[in-house]
Amino acid sequence: MKVAVVHSFYSSDQPSGENRVVEDQASLLREAGHDVRLIARHTDSESLTAGYALRSAFRVATGWGNSPLQQIREFEPDIVHVHNLFPNFGTSWIARWDGPVVVSLHNYRPFCSNGLLYRDGRICVDCVESGDNAGIRHGCYHDSRTATVPVAIGRRVDRRNVLAAASTVVTTSEGADEIVAPLLGPDIPTTLIPNFGPGQAQAPLPASKRSGWLAMGRFSPEKGFVELIEEWPEREHLTVIGDGELRESVLQTATLKGVEVEGSLSINELRTRIPVFRGLIFPSRWLEVAPQVVVEAMRVGLPVIAYEENVVASLVRSSGAGALYRDAASLASCVALITDQLDEFSERASQHYQANWTPSAWLASMIGLYQRLLTRPGQL
Repeated sequence: MKVAVVHSFYSSDQPSGENRVVEDQASLLREAGHDVRLIARHTDSESLTAGYALRSAFRVATGWGNSPLQQIREFEPDIVHVHNLFPNFGTSWIARWDGPVVVSLHNYRPFCSNGLLYRDGRICVDCVESGDNAGIRHGCYHDSRTATVPVAIGRRVDRRNVLAAASTVVTTSEGADEIVAPLLGPDIPTTLIPNFGPGQAQAPLPASKRSGWLAMGRFSPEKGFVELIEEWPEREHLTVIGDGELRESVLQTATLKGVEVEGSLSINELRTRIPVFRGLIFPSRWLEVAPQVVVEAMRVGLPVIAYEENVVASLVRSSGAGALYRDAASLASCVALITDQLDEFSERASQHYQANWTPSAWLASMIGLYQRLLTRPGQL
């Protein structure tokens, strides 16, 4: 099977798990014997050209510019799989492609100018309920009304050019699918295919060889690290790994609470470190989509304690591989519960990973989807 994968890579100044997911998926398809061409544009190089900001604003607002269509036609794929077009690809080209188009949603950008459905310390659906101009009023993109204007206009263009033209929209977690499917409406089908981890589940280390708790991610307001540290129970050891705009606030709060803070790790360093912890704390205040750190944790049998309002909460409930908290008291209770029954929770985490997140599971689901689109167009 020939698959054209289209992706606009985010800047390395803002490390994105989405970039790695796209590369890993293309590599796995190739390893399985499929002919894959990754058609990409990279913000790191594109942003160095003169007039980049203005061209990007025009492209986002109108959908015109930087089309991959010529490369797609030269390749003659069976399937075109679009991941991210923002901000380096236009969107109008999709209407001129006659074959099946799969669109993977890695955030909520078609419905929200900052892509998070989160603003000013709370989950926000103003644009969904009140219209796209709400994002402009709030200055949701880069905290600027001016910068938000093309993005807000472009969201309407994306929904018309990309989502409405998709043969199916791939969602990557149960929670995200529950949010996205009603927003798309009945005429745009979704297909739930979770992202995968690096291999088979690993047996968890014995409880006697594990200690402390891990929280990891970008230090930004929606990720909830400052709140987590403030609420963290005394006499329990927590290691927070990451970097970002709130680093100083994280460090100051951590010093007061006796929490250890480390800088960002490479994925290989993370995989070496993660098995020795009792579990992962996932404090994100925004809804999230499909955080890979959770996949990495459960692969080695780490239970997950998640803040109750993000999509990981749905996963924790359905898998039984962790617990949910809402404040300092419930967080302390969750830590005590997992500590007391660590072996049982670890086994559930490993089982859930093995059933849902192995490369073979993803490959079977994605190839099955591609084949259905080719043999039964429009009938999922």
